[in-house]
Amino acid sequence: MVQRTCRLGNLSTTCLIILTAYNILLTLKFMYTSDCSKNIIQVQNPPEPPKNPCLTNIGGFEKGDVNVKLDLRLGRLDNSLKFKYFDNFWAGESYAELNERYTVCLATQSSLDRLHSLVEVAEHWTGPISVAVFAAGDDELNILLLYITYLRQCQSNIRDRVSFHLALPRSRVPRSIDVDFEQISTMDCNRPEVTLRQMVKHISSETTRWKNKNAYPQNHMRTVEE
Repeated sequence: MVQRTCRLGNLSTTCLIILTAYNILLTLKFMYTSDCSKNIIQVQNPPEPPKNPCLTNIGGFEKGDVNVKLDLRLGRLDNSLKFKYFDNFWAGESYAELNERYTVCLATQSSLDRLHSLVEVAEHWTGPISVAVFAAGDDELNILLLYITYLRQCQSNIRDRVSFHLALPRSRVPRSIDVDFEQISTMDCNRPEVTLRQMVKHISSETTRWKNKNAYPQNHMRTVEE
């Protein structure tokens, strides 16, 4: 009986040694294969992303140093189920800090064609500013995002203190976002009203017809800016 126990013990020890050696050989093989070396190089030196891309994301919106979080698949519906809201989709860099420091926040709303007035508002109000904006379709949304980017790059007051909220007609929520940021390099920071006037000329006739038939949802926008 004692001899059988010893034999089983020796066999177990032998198997353990063989398995350990086998695992070591496999590990060395994976470490020094050519494929693995290539993978390590790729991880250590990832390719640089293209600069100033034209965005064609389905649902999402992001670009390098642009701190915007807008996912068209998310948002919330209003009580009438006619509009979709996106709260704080683009917050100022100091907005959260200012919101804690100040007891009063300036809340306002605007359509795209009047958004240039935000420049003057931000010059006279030193606290946080909450702005609800309305876009009537995909082309107007793209122009809106481009113009907000222009304002944030040209106006430090807006970049730091303004938080943007968005309202879209539920029946006209775009499936994708397509913004060409290359256009900003040709825009004059000192002429926000003129710049906007040129941009709204690119709104499609179909969107214009829809806006003429549907009044600006002022009462709905109040619930977004609060």
